[in-house]
Amino acid sequence: MSRRGFLTRFELAIAVVLTLGVGALASAEVRLFVLRQRRAEVGMMLTALRQHLDGVDAPRAFGPTPRDPARLGAEAVGWSADALVGFTPPVPTVRGTYALQRGDPMRLVGWIDVDGDGRAATYTLPLDGELRRTSPPDVY
Repeated sequence: MSRRGFLTRFELAIAVVLTLGVGALASAEVRLFVLRQRRAEVGMMLTALRQHLDGVDAPRAFGPTPRDPARLGAEAVGWSADALVGFTPPVPTVRGTYALQRGDPMRLVGWIDVDGDGRAATYTLPLDGELRRTSPPDVY
């Protein structure tokens, strides 16, 4: 009996195809994990803004800060100290933009586009309610 080499060409080809397939699946999952983590900024910021506004007797509505929702992108920008007097965000730069809208009840709104595809994930947080995503779950 002759002794075979470690792998035949066919076995090697199968191993390469399987490795590439698993790698492709893993990279897609890693990308989704990163996008979800970046999108989580909105909940953190809206909660921090609500905690800040809890100490304000008559909060005034403010527009999208630090940039217009139409100009959102994947890059992070600095928070403007003038945006909301006395508020310091939990992170120095943000990817989203935030507003306090009038209504009954008043509500905080956050928009974020972490994948830069032009579609913003939108979240709302009434000053007396629960955080809610108002965009489809596959929008990052």
